[in-house]
Amino acid sequence: MFATYRRDEAIVGSTVALAHNVGLSVVAEGIENEQQRDALVSFGSDELQGYLYSPPLPPAAFIDWLTCYRADPRRPLRIAAG
Repeated sequence: MFATYRRDEAIVGSTVALAHNVGLSVVAEGIENEQQRDALVSFGSDELQGYLYSPPLPPAAFIDWLTCYRADPRRPLRIAAG
């Protein structure tokens, strides 16, 4: 299992590097935990999104989420989708 994890890291890191080398930004999707977030930040992902931050939200709930996020962007916010 450890070898598979290292292979996955190599693939993700190479993909992020390739995107940056051709002038693209990288948005990592599906981030569910801090370990995934930390790994993708270390690889240089430009943006992150996923359930760690919030489930999909209707527009009104997104505005509330964004207001809270701007108050403290380091803290993952979990607001129930309504």
